[in-house]
Amino acid sequence: ISLAVVPGALPDASEQARIRQQITAAADSYRAIIAAQGYRVPIRAGSNGHYPWGSNSLVANNAIVLALAHDFTRDERYASGVVQAMDYLLGKNPLALSYVSGFGDHAFENPHHRFWAHQKRSSFPHPPPGVLAGGPNSRRQDPTTSRLGARPPQRCYIDHVDAWSVNEVAINWNAPLAWLAAYLDD
Repeated sequence: ISLAVVPGALPDASEQARIRQQITAAADSYRAIIAAQGYRVPIRAGSNGHYPWGSNSLVANNAIVLALAHDFTRDERYASGVVQAMDYLLGKNPLALSYVSGFGDHAFENPHHRFWAHQKRSSFPHPPPGVLAGGPNSRRQDPTTSRLGARPPQRCYIDHVDAWSVNEVAINWNAPLAWLAAYLDD
């Protein structure tokens, strides 16, 4: 991505154009995934039908690829994909839950965090607005989510401080959220 966006990063301009085309081709595959899903999200359950740990990170990172394709081509279909991804993160999903704290009518409140752990101890604070939860993880890799029972991959989530496999917050999925928010604000 750095080679695609930094002017003069490569001595041969045709090489930068080739890299931009590869990013646009990846964005085309994400648009196809969005078109095939009811909740218009740029990821699909894996070949074995599961959503992975940090699935919201995939949504956000794939949306960055869509945004870059929009920058390179000015094709509004890519920008629409970015908006659809953000819509999913902000509550247009099977749970009608915003995975971003403090945003939406029904936002998650109980991240797996050592400090933002009000659910564990009332003297601890709630998360500040703008924190992205990891999201659905159909492998249910902690004791809290293992009790969820059978459900579709996009519904394998619980807003609980002990549900570390779905409610963990991490810089590697919050950074792309910040990037997307700035991009959409522009």
